[in-house]
Amino acid sequence: MSKNQVQITRNSTSKIEPFETGETIILTGEETELLYSLASVLEYPTEDWYGTLERCKALSLLADRAGNEHFAEFCREIHELPLVELQELYTRNFDLNPVCALEVGYHLFGEDYKRGEFLARLRESENPYELGQAMQLPDFLPVVLRLMCKLDDAEERAGMIGYCLIPALNKMTEAFAKKTNPYGHLIRFVLETLKQIAENSIKTTDETKEVRYQYA
Repeated sequence: MSKNQVQITRNSTSKIEPFETGETIILTGEETELLYSLASVLEYPTEDWYGTLERCKALSLLADRAGNEHFAEFCREIHELPLVELQELYTRNFDLNPVCALEVGYHLFGEDYKRGEFLARLRESENPYELGQAMQLPDFLPVVLRLMCKLDDAEERAGMIGYCLIPALNKMTEAFAKKTNPYGHLIRFVLETLKQIAENSIKTTDETKEVRYQYA
């Protein structure tokens, strides 16, 4: 984990459990494209949203992606929804219901002051890039997913995924589990995708260590 990583504690009695990753996470081209398209699907739906969804669907089918069944269920449930109904559903879920808010830091820290530190560090990391952050808080999930694709520091990416994104998405899936909702399937797919990326990084790290020891 990067030495600048914020310690993930919501308060003195509620600790966020990190998800194990390798020492570094280097995304493949396919993973980068998928995370970028998922970021767009997680934004407020507009006329071109359906085209983005189709691109995301194609990327999810290129490999045996973990959680594909959740993404397929999301697509099935929203297939016949008119755009205006989809927009209303999005607003009800993410703008009017803080339990399912798309701000990662809210799920990690609540209203604790540490969220302010988290936002400040995210803003610093995001400044060099155009991630759609102009009208959003730095911890808005689509913005953070795009940041994961842009970071040069693979160790920082591992820390963000294992200590921030996966724990926050776990909390979101718990909230969605209490009700039937298409977006619950989408959030679950994002979570399973990141878990698969994290688990693959452990395998890569172990293989690298094995080679290193063979020639030591």
